[in-house]
Amino acid sequence: MPSFSPPRRDRPWWHNYVLAAVSIFICACGIYVHLPGMHLMGVTPNWLLVWLITWSRRYPVAIAVLTGVSLGLVQDAMVGGDWLPTHTLGLTIAGGVTAWLQQQNLMREDVISIALLVFVGAVGVETLLGLQFWLLGQDFGHLWVKQQRIALTSAVLSSLWTPLLYVPLNLWWRSPDDAPKV
Repeated sequence: MPSFSPPRRDRPWWHNYVLAAVSIFICACGIYVHLPGMHLMGVTPNWLLVWLITWSRRYPVAIAVLTGVSLGLVQDAMVGGDWLPTHTLGLTIAGGVTAWLQQQNLMREDVISIALLVFVGAVGVETLLGLQFWLLGQDFGHLWVKQQRIALTSAVLSSLWTPLLYVPLNLWWRSPDDAPKV
């Protein structure tokens, strides 16, 4: 049975929770950062998706799904607008699928695998967002062209910037048993 607590380290237990809260806050603020190379055609990386996929590998599916719901609500609150459409559905599925893939040992733990998963997750999240817009009555022809551009741009940027978040968090959360032997 998987554990519901973060991986054990030589640090006090609360350090993992502080790191998680601070890194989520930084990722949420990253929505508004438009540095050169961090935005393309008005689209920025989906930092909360990158964080969720990095984090979900270490937890059971139910916890990853709940975290996806929480981060989706945070992202909806950050971007404002109406209650629908929502990022919650896409992030919930992305967190659940990531945890399930890790549980089934179908995922390797390297930067390229995580970046590929972030790419697919970003396309999925943006596609689900587009489907929600379509269900609310937007013209499918215009919406389809716009969502393709947004989905691919978000996926490329998110996967390219994944190592910036994945590498330090993975090093912090790595259990002492996973440390390289010298």
